[in-house]
Amino acid sequence: MRTGITPLQADIRLDEAARSLAEQRRKSLPVVDADGCVIGMLTETDFLLRLKAETFLELLLRLVADQGVFTHRCHETPVSEAMTAPAVTVTEAAGFQGIVSAFQAHDGRSMPVVDEQGRFRGLLLRKDFVKAYHLEDLL
Repeated sequence: MRTGITPLQADIRLDEAARSLAEQRRKSLPVVDADGCVIGMLTETDFLLRLKAETFLELLLRLVADQGVFTHRCHETPVSEAMTAPAVTVTEAAGFQGIVSAFQAHDGRSMPVVDEQGRFRGLLLRKDFVKAYHLEDLL
């Protein structure tokens, strides 16, 4: 589990959330409520959906063709309108099977780890999980 990750608040705007994702070098971040409980995830894919693109390359090509004109106003849209909710999470005490089941429940590459009250504790990346259990050796 990766710690030291600053989650997003649901009421911040997407442009501020994008800066946080970039600064933390993440492709997704959990969204928490005032009590620190995970209520969703904001991913790069959520941004693409808002910008009506399926891939970043498609978005880039459209920007070049349209000379950088955006119709979406990220500085006006709160994270709560774009996030994926509810988030699939695992508890700190989750075992191997629980983690595998949780990763099977969604397409994401990362998953919030929460305490028994649902408060954010860290982020589990699929690649870290695979490496920790040497699952790449099974292939």
